[in-house]
Amino acid sequence: MNKDNDQLDHLYQQRKKAHLAPNKIKSRILKHHAISDNEKETGANIVWQKYFQQLGLITACLGIFMLGFFQYKALKKPNEINLVSTEIVHDVLNSETKNQQEIRSVQYRQASEQYAVSQKIIAIHHSETAVISATANGWELNICGAGKISISPLLLASLARINALDPNLSNGQFVQVAFNVDGQIITIVEQTPLLEC
Repeated sequence: MNKDNDQLDHLYQQRKKAHLAPNKIKSRILKHHAISDNEKETGANIVWQKYFQQLGLITACLGIFMLGFFQYKALKKPNEINLVSTEIVHDVLNSETKNQQEIRSVQYRQASEQYAVSQKIIAIHHSETAVISATANGWELNICGAGKISISPLLLASLARINALDPNLSNGQFVQVAFNVDGQIITIVEQTPLLEC
């Protein structure tokens, strides 16, 4: 058997000489196996440094986890207190809202009264008695002491559409004509107490 081992050894050496490893691989292998005492100390420092880095990472993760856990526990109790304070705030807001609603209703009432008064003033100052008469182009109003106003069929149709024209008007009848602030005719209705110019 020894003869076989020698033969194998001889073949191995021939193969090794025929296929040489590149210099980079040789230098890495030799460098790795030939560590001096100084390099051993540096290697030991690297090992300790990695150990402390891993320990620090584990400690930080554990700290974050515990902080989250305690915060969860701490926030669980104040929610009950927050609900009470929220209800109090809502009560305050509701009372303010009620006060605002009361103020708005008073303002609305005052505005409605002012509007009614202004409508009465407009009705008194912006209405005239007139005699209505038919013409070839529509109707004509003879306003007592103020002259004549021609009314086009288009205006008559518009007033009828908004129920501002009395449908029972006839030629020569006394009517009450209401004007808006700009002087435009807004209603033509029959004069209830018959007046003359």
